[in-house]
Amino acid sequence: MARYGRVTFSVSYVVDLDDEEMVDEAREMLAEDVQDVIRYRESWAAIDVAPDATATEADIHDYLIERREDRRAEAAT
Repeated sequence: MARYGRVTFSVSYVVDLDDEEMVDEAREMLAEDVQDVIRYRESWAAIDVAPDATATEADIHDYLIERREDRRAEAAT
């Protein structure tokens, strides 16, 4: 039986919601963090892999299913 889980990206900053400038700065920092992960594959610590007992194969994105099928087909040849 397959085990299903989730790969998630989570970065957050605590802010003073009454300080709009702080909120905006935190948004900019978050955008930079996302860009760094994409460009330099940094901050892998922000990407978590965890089992999810409620997930099913139907929850897997179609692209990931297609890639798995492609890899299996390549391995079979």
